[in-house]
Amino acid sequence: MTTLTTGAVANSPALRACVPHEATQKQGATNAAMAADMASVRLGDQNHRPVVEPEDSVPETVYVVYLPYLPIAERMGVGDWETIPRSDLSEDDCLDARTMELAQGLAEIYALPARTPTPVGAFGRPRRGYVGDDPQDRQRLHDLQRAVVVAVLDINQSPLLAEDERDPNFGHYAMTSDNATVVAHGINYKGGYTGALTGSRVRRSELGLMVLG
Repeated sequence: MTTLTTGAVANSPALRACVPHEATQKQGATNAAMAADMASVRLGDQNHRPVVEPEDSVPETVYVVYLPYLPIAERMGVGDWETIPRSDLSEDDCLDARTMELAQGLAEIYALPARTPTPVGAFGRPRRGYVGDDPQDRQRLHDLQRAVVVAVLDINQSPLLAEDERDPNFGHYAMTSDNATVVAHGINYKGGYTGALTGSRVRRSELGLMVLG
């Protein structure tokens, strides 16, 4: 991942060639800042963040895709997603530091009791985006969940094993489709609140949940 800085752009020979020799030092700095803004583009699989983030560019809502019950020790690619262990999330994975803070706050809401032997929880990051980006298409979330369901069930003990070959304690660590649960929350960027929709036959909405205590 490459981050363009004002200094790097200002020292670029290509940029210096575009600035008249008689330009003042102040004008040169202004041109460098403008070039840094324009350099925030997406090229292929590589994302470049804006160097300058004025107040009016702050998003109203950031979106966090989370798999709260997935036991995972390292990053894994799942289709056009990357699953990131909760403890491994970094600012580089997110839109900015505030988004990372909100994402970790959301994870804390879903945290299981400390006695859980295996760490669980993973963030979903689009391969060509960041944690905080709008998933846009709900189908992408369904595809992620289906792929993870297959993966977690596949590691279970085969029911075709002979009885004398089966682990009698298998039930204590068996994986279920619940481990592949995928949730997506829109979180208010400034206020830090979100909502939740639960239930199947009877739907229940909860609004104004604060992800930061």
